[in-house]
Amino acid sequence: MKRNKLAEDLERAVRTLQHAGYTDCGGEYWKPPLGKPYDIQLADAYYKVAASLKDQAQEMARASEFLCGIADQICEQGIKRRAANTSTAEHGK
Repeated sequence: MKRNKLAEDLERAVRTLQHAGYTDCGGEYWKPPLGKPYDIQLADAYYKVAASLKDQAQEMARASEFLCGIADQICEQGIKRRAANTSTAEHGK
């Protein structure tokens, strides 16, 4: 079932007001934020930087998991080689 456009527009308007720092106190109008005027462009820039940092952190986590897997494989190979060398050395005695 497709939602009607009016409901979508209303939700978008509410998100815009909330993003700009306005609060709904139950009256006819929303209350603007107190203090310095809200710089929505600056907030958007911060949001984009935060989103980019999140993406980079996720990418680094994936790379870290990959590198840990490689390190585990190298350690396992070293253990097997050591065991094989120890076994060979014991049989040679």
